Amino acid sequence: MGASISASFSDPDGIDIMPGGADKGAGVRLLMACLGIAQHEVACFGDSFNDLAMFDVSPNSFAMSHANWVLLIERSIEKEVL
Repeated sequence: MGASISASFSDPDGIDIMPGGADKGAGVRLLMACLGIAQHEVACFGDSFNDLAMFDVSPNSFAMSHANWVLLIERSIEKEVL
């Protein structure tokens, strides 16, 4: 068999279940490869646990001010500018 899944919470009432290795981080890495850009040229913003894989891709990753406190500890808080 060897099949795997990836699961993460997208909000308090929702969970994302995907094939193993299919997450926002994999999507950002694929996009970077297609565009020929480096990790330091990418900024990621998120507010939920399903964004943690994406945060691992770029050193320029920020949690939104309304994010779960775990994400706020994990990454800098994006300040509202509007």
